[in-house]
Amino acid sequence: MRKILVCLVVAASALFAAQTRSSNEMASAPTNLANKQFEDALAMYRVSDFSEAARLFNLACKGGHARACYDIGAMIASGKVAAKQPGTAAKFYERACKMGDKLGCYALAYAHQTGVGALKDEARAYELYKNACELGLAKGCNEAGYMSERGMGVNADVKAAIKFYEKACKMGLEVGCENAKILKR
Repeated sequence: MRKILVCLVVAASALFAAQTRSSNEMASAPTNLANKQFEDALAMYRVSDFSEAARLFNLACKGGHARACYDIGAMIASGKVAAKQPGTAAKFYERACKMGDKLGCYALAYAHQTGVGALKDEARAYELYKNACELGLAKGCNEAGYMSERGMGVNADVKAAIKFYEKACKMGLEVGCENAKILKR
C-alpha cells in the first residue's frame, strides 16, 4: 500500500511539473494570433498607417511577441503614434528584452545609459548591452566594449573591451574591428 501511495505521489508530481513546464513554455512563445497581428502591424506600418500599426503591435506584444513589444516602443519613442513618450517606450523595451529581443535590450540599455525614458544607471546599461551582445547584436557588443574600456558602469577592463570589440567584429561590425585594433596597439 505504501509503495502504491509513493508511486501515485511521484506520478502526480511528474504530471504537475510537465503541465507547469508546458504552460510556461506556451506563455513565453507568441501565439499564432500574436504572430498574425505582428505581420498585420508590419503591413500597416509599411503603408504609414501608424495608429493601426501601433494598435496591432500592442496586441501582438500582449500576446507574447517580443519584437512587437520593441516595435511599439520604438514608435512611441519616435513620436510616430503621438507625442514622444520615452518612459512608456522604455517599458515596452523592457518587456521585449525580458522575452529575449536583442533590440529591446539594446534600446533599454541606451535609455539607462542616457537617462532618457529610464533612470540613468550605467551599471544596468552595461548589463543590458552585454545581454544584447549575447543575443547576437553586434552593436550591443560594441557598446559593452566601449563601457568596459572607459569604466562606465563597470570597472575599466581593456581586455574585456577587446573581447567585446572582437565579438562585434566577428558579427560584421567594422567599427568593432577598428576599436579592437586600436586597443591592441
